Amino acid sequence: MLCMRLPAILPFAIATIFVAVSPPPVSPAQTVRISGRLVSPDGRPVSFGVQLSRSDDQRIENSANAGPDGIFSFVVAGGQKYRISLGSGMKTRSKVVDTASGKDIDVGDMVSEYCQGRDFTVPKPPANAPVSGNLELPQIIIEPQQLPPGDERFFSVQAPEPPPYKYVEPPQCWSGFVSADHRAEWDGVAIAPLTFDRYVSIEEFVGGKVKSIHVTRHDPKLTPEKIRNEVRNVWLGIFWNAASAITWSEGNQWNIAASVEFQDGKRTSLVMDAWIHVQVQDLAGNYWYIRLWPAVG
Repeated sequence: MLCMRLPAILPFAIATIFVAVSPPPVSPAQTVRISGRLVSPDGRPVSFGVQLSRSDDQRIENSANAGPDGIFSFVVAGGQKYRISLGSGMKTRSKVVDTASGKDIDVGDMVSEYCQGRDFTVPKPPANAPVSGNLELPQIIIEPQQLPPGDERFFSVQAPEPPPYKYVEPPQCWSGFVSADHRAEWDGVAIAPLTFDRYVSIEEFVGGKVKSIHVTRHDPKLTPEKIRNEVRNVWLGIFWNAASAITWSEGNQWNIAASVEFQDGKRTSLVMDAWIHVQVQDLAGNYWYIRLWPAVG
């Protein structure tokens, strides 16, 4: 019979040797100098404040004053995009600077010029809310909804979450005060707030011809008649100020959510509570928060 002898296990452990490797030295963050010159419309140097922000944000990170020769400069971290501007009230367009190359950048001349002032007065509130518009009650369709048993007491509507903030360069001399009768000035802009020179309705603000409004979520305690009347009153409700975030201090609880379908096939959303607070999406996809008359009267 053939027998095989297994090798004996050595009575000691094999040591693992670790070799310490020093990390490469950390070099200081690369910096880039952004410079330029402020001049008047006739080419003379101007000493004025200049603002620096990230290209996708409107928060000011740094500021500098141009010297008597109009020269200004900023030292910034490389690899970023920055916006150079003169602030509100100035006609001067901002300049976006990309520092990806790591080299110093001269933005050249920036013409410093004030915007013309624009008079604005708060519109006079009406004695009563004018109910006029094209939305009829049969156009408001209430979709069936399924609620878990016993959920009626704790019911709440969730308003759509607006997309992450993205900075949009405003038009030259943009003040936020707009004429309700000159829609081309503000239609589709995502710049807030919008302040109108007269009261406008939600219907007029959103624009477009409505085919139907589909109520997709509602407080089960509301009757169909109450729902349709509330939707119509909100859609035809009036206001003069719209913001991209909630600006009111009082609490609110949304009770009706709807999808607005237009004759051209586009859809937007509408969320409301008790005829006062509204979140509405315009045809460009921007979300607005509005406080209706008489709360803003």
